[in-house]
Amino acid sequence: MIVGEPVIGDLRARELLDEAVPRERQDLDLEIIRAGQDALDRVESSLAQVGMFGGDRAVWIRGLGNESAAETEALVNFLTRGVPPAVTLVCTTARVDQRSRLYKWFATQAAVEDVGVALDKRGRMPDADVESFIRDRVATSGLPLPPANVIVLIRERAGAELGTLAQEVDKLCLACSPKGKIAAEDVRVHVRDQSEAWVFDLTNAISERRLGRAAELLDQLLRQGEAPIRLVAVLAGHVADLIEAARVLPGLPSTALRNSGAFAKDYFPKLPLEVRNRFRSGFRAYYVFQGASAYSLDELRSLHRALVDADLVLKSSRVGPEHVLAQIVQRACGPRAH
Repeated sequence: MIVGEPVIGDLRARELLDEAVPRERQDLDLEIIRAGQDALDRVESSLAQVGMFGGDRAVWIRGLGNESAAETEALVNFLTRGVPPAVTLVCTTARVDQRSRLYKWFATQAAVEDVGVALDKRGRMPDADVESFIRDRVATSGLPLPPANVIVLIRERAGAELGTLAQEVDKLCLACSPKGKIAAEDVRVHVRDQSEAWVFDLTNAISERRLGRAAELLDQLLRQGEAPIRLVAVLAGHVADLIEAARVLPGLPSTALRNSGAFAKDYFPKLPLEVRNRFRSGFRAYYVFQGASAYSLDELRSLHRALVDADLVLKSSRVGPEHVLAQIVQRACGPRAH
């Protein structure tokens, strides 16, 4: 089992599968099952098949954790009965409950490899880790590593959200492949600048009800080419997180939000599992809970409905997206209702 963000975990899975089944045989002897989309009961029959060329066979379950509880239970029961010999099973998951039967089986009977990245108190990767990720991604493309100042420039422009960062670096490598190297000018041309207006900064400004800052960030994001529909989706997801936090906040002591470290250590582990699973870390949850404390539950639900309406307006009318989004930000950051 490989635990970590897909942009890292999937690369590691590919390395292991290349060792188990040569690439020239993978079309026949490697099956990829996507949890939540494909039926997991295919795993047992797939692993039981004999390799087409008499060699080993492999199955990769991608996105473990998206399947139903019944499918998870059936998979654990199958693993407990015993995996057929001379086969390889690789599972990748963004996160896992270490108390679950599935995790315990892999930890005791197979192997668990954690490729997750360290996050700071705001739920972001530290700069040094972002630069290391960029170097690894460039090396995987086959291009020589650019100078350190170019790596820093990529980090400053592409940001620290792993999925977006991976896309930007891959796009850069593809564009620079014909000439065989990456220069600073290539970064300026091919990597979209996201450093001045990260979406996370916008959601944080909204959580703090800072209208001026939120409006400024919204304008920057739109000017740099962010799709209005995507911004609405991101904001809706953030407000949904605030709603979940607001639902359980009354059950916490009034002192729970005084210190991020104490919250992450003493209160976050006691939250319901479905709430903990929404956040990457206790520190990130702390800031979401702080944001939720600035709103009433009714305010957040009303704001979420407004975002759903905004999504419909953007998809079905010619109303300017700047106007629609500005109204949402003004509503979110206005005076608290009493």
